[in-house]
Amino acid sequence: MRMQALFQNVDSRNNAVVAYDTVTDQPIAGRLDSRYYLDQPFRKDLDLYTATLEWDLGFAAVTSASSYSTAKVDTAQDASAIYGAAFPLLTGGAVPAGLSQFDLLLDHEKFTQEVRLTAPNSGGFEWMLGGFYTWEDSTNIQAASAQFMDGSSIPGLDPLAVASLPTTYREIAVFGNATVALTDRFDVTGGLRWAHNSQDFEQISDGALLGGAKRVPGKSSENVLTFMTSPRLRLDEDVMVYGRVASSYRPGGPNVALPNVPASVDADTLVSYEAGVKSTLLGGRLQANASAFYVDWKDIQIAASNGGVSYLRNGGKAKSAGLELETLFVPVEGWRLGANGAYTDASFKGDVPGVGARDGDRLPLIPRYSFALTADHEWELAAGWTANAGGGYRWTGSVDSTAASAPDFVATKAHGVLDLHAGVASETVAVRFYIRNAANSHATTAAALIRSALGTPVQIDRTVLQPRTIGLSLDITY
Repeated sequence: MRMQALFQNVDSRNNAVVAYDTVTDQPIAGRLDSRYYLDQPFRKDLDLYTATLEWDLGFAAVTSASSYSTAKVDTAQDASAIYGAAFPLLTGGAVPAGLSQFDLLLDHEKFTQEVRLTAPNSGGFEWMLGGFYTWEDSTNIQAASAQFMDGSSIPGLDPLAVASLPTTYREIAVFGNATVALTDRFDVTGGLRWAHNSQDFEQISDGALLGGAKRVPGKSSENVLTFMTSPRLRLDEDVMVYGRVASSYRPGGPNVALPNVPASVDADTLVSYEAGVKSTLLGGRLQANASAFYVDWKDIQIAASNGGVSYLRNGGKAKSAGLELETLFVPVEGWRLGANGAYTDASFKGDVPGVGARDGDRLPLIPRYSFALTADHEWELAAGWTANAGGGYRWTGSVDSTAASAPDFVATKAHGVLDLHAGVASETVAVRFYIRNAANSHATTAAALIRSALGTPVQIDRTVLQPRTIGLSLDITY
């Protein structure tokens, strides 16, 4: 039996967003400064527990995998430029522009249980059968305040908007796959998975901006059958070529009850095709893997916003095609050199008016090119102790915040990051010193055009790389 527990706490006084001018695309207040009246703290707490049990029944092995997790995100955003600027319009000029704080609370509890029965290879045939269950309970609360510039509440207008989405999600699935060896070098794996999911949710809203109190219950359910097949051919002991075709889906769910916002978002589905080669060359000193892929994606779930309130909507069809390369080279004992790269052409197939996309627009947040280079050296330090040192350089190409044809389109430039590390280790103790973003790059990784409730562009919010971070870690095994 194996048991694990993970606890993570992130507590930040700011959301690492820098305000850029909408015309010059330059920092307004400074390269690491925001331009807000109110604080924007961020807090995330994650607890994860897992347990895995295994039994050998002779004819097959039974594996039980259980997990339980809780996750809570609590963040605040200064929405004064979005909502505060609209106070005069909402009150017929009776209230001047003021402050508005937008709070987002995400609270998620999840339990999963999977049981698998796996048979050993017998006469070139092996199989696996299993079942899966998950239960999830989540809450999404979004609220916007209405305050005078001195921070006091505006009577009759505060709260400006409150929207809540309590949701319970359940899924049960059965699956199985089998591998048949047709020759000593060629085999085929195939599998099916049937799943049924159901959701119970409510859309609860109130506030002056949302037209008063509303409570809209909802339910959804669906049955989904997915498949996978993968042939493999071993050309010799060192080279194997393969293919893979698989389908997948992501469940839909509810949205906040707002005008011009769909009550729910449908599931999106995809079928992926992949072919590649895996090889071990130069007497085992070089590993080289390469693959080509094509993904056919339907009813894409895309993030959108309405007056600052976030929701999901389906974005039509898209495709993603590309190449990936992974290499690991050991020139001499103790040295490991790595080089990975990817090319991805991901774009919409056809016009999608709901998100302002046109046929051929790139999908948001997916770089066309990316690569990484790594170098690590390990040597004996003393009896029972080894030392290591190395580094890596990661480069990510430019990304689009939305479809290029959308009115809120903003691009983010390519950037590279250098990381360094060194340490010592024994069988029981490992000490590691690291420097992340050693060059202290201030590149941005994502962007969003911020508009007021009146539709006027206010600023571009850009997320900045974490500045140079120096740290020390200690691992003890017992």
